[in-house]
Amino acid sequence: MTRGRRLFVPPAQLAAERLTITAADHRHLARVLRVQPGDTVTLFDGAGNEMEARVTRVGRAETELLLVGASPRSGAAREPALVLLTAVPRGPRMDLLVEKTCELGVSRIVPVLTERSVVRPDATRRGRWEKIAREAARQCGRADVPDVEAPIALATALAASDLPGRRNRDHRRILRVETAAMVAVALVRDLQFPPPGP
Repeated sequence: MTRGRRLFVPPAQLAAERLTITAADHRHLARVLRVQPGDTVTLFDGAGNEMEARVTRVGRAETELLLVGASPRSGAAREPALVLLTAVPRGPRMDLLVEKTCELGVSRIVPVLTERSVVRPDATRRGRWEKIAREAARQCGRADVPDVEAPIALATALAASDLPGRRNRDHRRILRVETAAMVAVALVRDLQFPPPGP
C-alpha cells in the first residue's frame, strides 16, 4: 500500500478498469505528489474499500490510472462504530473538530442545535465539512469517510432510532456506553440544556 499517495474516488469509479483523474485531484497527483508513469496510488471510496492503481499517463489536464487490485484492508469495517454528537462551536473550530475526529476513527458526526445554541450554520457548511472529512481520511490512511450529517435539533438527534442508548431520555445523562456495535459520544461542553419537561 502506498500510504503517501492516496486519492478519494466515488465508489462507482472503482468499478472501472481505467480512470481519468481531472481538475483538483489531477493537480494534486501531478503537481504536489509528482507522480510519474509506473508509480502506484491507493484509491479509496469512503465506504471502506481501497484499490491499488498504476499511473499510466500524466498529461497537462488529466492523469490516467489503471486499477491493478484490491488492497488487503479493502472492506474492513471499524468496530464499534463511533457516533459523535457535538454542539457547533464558533468560528473555524468545527472544521478542526471534523478533521481530528475523523483521524481518531469516528464513523458519524452529528452537529446538534439547542434552544440556546449561538451558532446556526447554513446549509453550505455540511458540504465543507464532508470535504474536510474526505481530506482527513486521505491524509490519515482511512479507507472509510465518516458521514457528516446536517445540523439538527438535539432532541431529534437523541430520538434517532439508530442511535445507541436512545432509551435514556434525561439530557443530563445523555448516553451511556453499552456493549453494542455502535457507541455514541456527546460533546456538550458549551451547551446549556433547558430544564427537563414534564
